[in-house]
Amino acid sequence: MPRLWPNTRPLPYETPLSNAGRNAALNHQTNGVSAFCTDLGLSFSGLHDGEDQAIAKLAALLGVEHAAFDLGTIGRQGHSFYLRGQRLLQSSLRRRRLHVCPACISRDITVSDLPPLASAYCRSHWLLDAIRVCPEHRLELVALELRSDVSEYDFSARLAPYLEADVLPRKHFDAPLRFQSYLFERLEKPPSTGNFLDELEFHVAARLCEILGVTMMFGKKQTLETLSNSDWLAAGELGFSYASEPNGYRSALTELQRNFDLVATSKDGVAAVFGHLHRWLSIGRPDPSFKPVRDLTRVHIVQSMPIGAGEVLFGEAVTVRKIHSVRSASVELQAQPQRLRRLLRAHGCLAPADDGKPDALTLFDAQRHAGFLCDIREAIHRPRVGRYIGASGQMVSCLIREGLIKPFVRASAEHQLQQNLFLPRDLDGFLERLFEHAILSKKATEEPLVDVMTAAHRANTPLWKVLEWILSGRLKPRRGPGPLKVTALLINLPELRTLARSEYDLITRVDVCKTLKVSKDDARRLVKAGLLKIEWENDRSNRRHKHLVCKSDLERFYRKYCSLNEVAQYANVSCAHAEYILTSNGLRPAIPRDRGLHPFYFRSVLGSGPIALAHARKDSEWNDVEFLDAHFLNATQIARIAPFFPKRYQRADWRAVSGIVHIMRQGLRWSYANEYGGIGLYSRFVTGSRRGVFDRVFHALAQEDLGPDRILVSIEHLNAQPTAAKLVEAGFFPLLSREALRQT
Repeated sequence: MPRLWPNTRPLPYETPLSNAGRNAALNHQTNGVSAFCTDLGLSFSGLHDGEDQAIAKLAALLGVEHAAFDLGTIGRQGHSFYLRGQRLLQSSLRRRRLHVCPACISRDITVSDLPPLASAYCRSHWLLDAIRVCPEHRLELVALELRSDVSEYDFSARLAPYLEADVLPRKHFDAPLRFQSYLFERLEKPPSTGNFLDELEFHVAARLCEILGVTMMFGKKQTLETLSNSDWLAAGELGFSYASEPNGYRSALTELQRNFDLVATSKDGVAAVFGHLHRWLSIGRPDPSFKPVRDLTRVHIVQSMPIGAGEVLFGEAVTVRKIHSVRSASVELQAQPQRLRRLLRAHGCLAPADDGKPDALTLFDAQRHAGFLCDIREAIHRPRVGRYIGASGQMVSCLIREGLIKPFVRASAEHQLQQNLFLPRDLDGFLERLFEHAILSKKATEEPLVDVMTAAHRANTPLWKVLEWILSGRLKPRRGPGPLKVTALLINLPELRTLARSEYDLITRVDVCKTLKVSKDDARRLVKAGLLKIEWENDRSNRRHKHLVCKSDLERFYRKYCSLNEVAQYANVSCAHAEYILTSNGLRPAIPRDRGLHPFYFRSVLGSGPIALAHARKDSEWNDVEFLDAHFLNATQIARIAPFFPKRYQRADWRAVSGIVHIMRQGLRWSYANEYGGIGLYSRFVTGSRRGVFDRVFHALAQEDLGPDRILVSIEHLNAQPTAAKLVEAGFFPLLSREALRQT
């Protein structure tokens, strides 16, 4: 094939069409590159689309190898384009919008001996929409004006008006442009860093960084056509700073969500949050190269936003909901949002920091709390519980109070929940357990069989106790006709009464009055003061209730205390006269009148057997009454220690000495002194110890010649009593101390 002469060979990164245009200018073809190709039999569209046959023919005319055009050829295959091994789409190219570097054009003209139109050439990377800066001179690429008198693809013809004078503006960038450098490196060699962008095709990675940066910098309402080249550069750098880092793309999505939360409304969705990024991934992007970005974005959105199953996101339906908002959950459950928020807060689904957020932005894990949401859908309020299980409101209150049925969500003033919620399956389980041991009865009107409410009332037994016995199997009920409800539960009344008597030996307040010989008001005051404990009370089915006291508690109280009425009855005197006699002998009531109670005395002070006041008829006879007490010193013991005390000591004084000996022997506190004459024991003991009296008393009582009447009070006993221990430390018990040293 004859060669073209003169000609200019392809320069580095030059496009085939640019080379044809320079050869047309060199051969004085004034009609442009299209006419030049027609004259030489070259396919203009073939050179434009990078067809091998057209480029091979041009290379043959120039006398060069086909490979000389490899770096500058943008080849087309169907809807795809390829440059230096990188796949591109038509939307990522600017074939008609030519951009040039002013410094490169000036250098081409300067270093070449050819005419200017034959010297300046078009680099292939200038045709990429994402390349906005010259990699060599760091100058912003300048757009050439589109003229109507020349072909839009004729580079030399469009550049001609700018060659007469250096009129192309120059804008230099001093700051590092990491995004532009990354794009040039990907054109030169395959990526090797292994980040998220390297896994994407060139055009997807480039556009992703720019769209992501625009969305983060300018928001969702910014019109892309009004952005300048500098704005796109800044946006690309911002998007690249996120997308090039590990998990950086998801961090950018999170940042978009965080910034959007400040101005969000309840009607905004995914498109409003991600703006241009969402539209770029959703509209007109059937190419599979976008799938990795779509998949990662979809995963992030599903895991961080309330997207329900079945919703279409980027052309694919969501299969599983991961996140719920209060608003989406209220719509799904058909529940009131404020009440649902309180329930979620009480269950721990929401954090305290979510209290002030709108319902659409208050999120929680849908999968983790799916069971709770289902329970909310099925839960019923307390008024419906009675109708569900066939019980009255009073019975329901009793069952809740005793824990036989437990609320699914409890009423709470902290979370502003006014009513309990119950699950039907819990109520069904309660009824099944209640009728587990029931015997089917066809005669519901049989005399011994009554309903559970009536049975509890007639047996004077709390309703919850009857149900507890049924659940434990101790009481076997009968099942009447009708559905499985509490109203169908029949109880054998004699059987219930027998069980109640065997379980509890209870007495009423009337029996308490008879035993203690006090009035009903006094018995009520004893209960109110906590001296007699109410074991439980029956239901108020007839608008009244009885206090039931365990007999063992009453017997324990009776063994310890004796009422003034009982003393007076045994002594056959009036209460006033009996109280006067007891007070005259230094005996004070253990439960005084100042508490609004009937006077009670320690029975141990008055005697452990029958009260020996039956012989007291006159005041003169009172001093002869014998007080039987196990801890009172007998005549032998008193005779042994009598020399250490004044001869005027009477019975009350010896009672006080007996109390001191017992307290020291047992290591008791002085509160026990009430049974021996009151608080005067402490003063007697301290004063007598300082005078050495009780040192001699304890030493005398410990002598072995007393035989069975011997009472041993050693230093060890005294150290166990706080007051005596201090006196021992002060040295007021020398006899006992020497005895202890001698034994050791």
